[in-house]
Amino acid sequence: MIDRQQLIERLRHSIDEAMSPYVKDVRQLALLDFPNHANVGDSAIYLGELAYFKRATSLRPSFVSEWSSHDWEALDRTVSSDPIFLHGGGNFGDVWGGHQGFREAVLERYPRRLVVQLPQTLHYQDQGALRRTADIIKRHGNFVLMVRDERSYKLARSNFSCEVHKCPDMAFYIGPLPCPADPTHPLLLLMRTDREAKGSPSNPGIRIPPDALTADWLDEAAGMKERIKAQAVLGTLSSFSLSKSALRERYYALLASERVARGRTLLGSGGFVITDRLHAHILCTLMDIPHAVLDNNYGKVSGFMDLWTVDYERAHRVADLHSAMELWARHSKATH
Repeated sequence: MIDRQQLIERLRHSIDEAMSPYVKDVRQLALLDFPNHANVGDSAIYLGELAYFKRATSLRPSFVSEWSSHDWEALDRTVSSDPIFLHGGGNFGDVWGGHQGFREAVLERYPRRLVVQLPQTLHYQDQGALRRTADIIKRHGNFVLMVRDERSYKLARSNFSCEVHKCPDMAFYIGPLPCPADPTHPLLLLMRTDREAKGSPSNPGIRIPPDALTADWLDEAAGMKERIKAQAVLGTLSSFSLSKSALRERYYALLASERVARGRTLLGSGGFVITDRLHAHILCTLMDIPHAVLDNNYGKVSGFMDLWTVDYERAHRVADLHSAMELWARHSKATH
């Protein structure tokens, strides 16, 4: 078993090895598909991407966009020939159609131009959708795909005509994080409530303690985006950069930071965490919080842990909620 610092150093090194051939000569950085939604995990990935590119290239992105409001002409004016980098995560496939449709549109618009997909988990329910992606990748001819787990690697190697590399989630480039405050609950259950939730079969005999907190991290305060946009405008003015691209880049970075701070506060409120969210596991690891991890509905979490974090001393994979509660009970007894 290894501790937090050893694990982070090892995974950062793996990211460096996988990514270094594709960032050597980058002069202007295009980072597309910003995750402008409340899910904390995608914002953690984005902050890790920014941290990686700052270290590897000394660059902030010259152009950023989200899939639902992308401006193709603005991208062409701002970054005309350098590689295009696509935000990582768990939306490669046919579960999250907006992101996948945008990804495929990028490949169709820029044939032969280097496009690097930052680490993703692949999942297809429909073989026709898989074949469509494979055809688009083949026609493009210069696509590099980073994947976060062995199953995604085998799926990509078997179906796609492109370079495929295993690479840890970019959130690990954030590095070690302190807990924002002392825990206020002995136990936090941070469980998915979206389309990747595994479902909760009846669990007879499982009693959630009344002082435990059960939550997800998909809600954010009213007016938060307006407040962050005002901060971005002030920051852009103070740096004497008035371009729309600079304002958008600053706005997205501040949004991601705000969302990750919210997630850290929630996770830090628990002395022990039970979760089925991959990035709750990752942020708990960065914050060194003991936790038990269940899977999502298609094996994304277990696949990642098996490849990258299985030997981290404060994370424990469990098959079901009953096993997680037993693990918490043992932890609680040992620490009191």
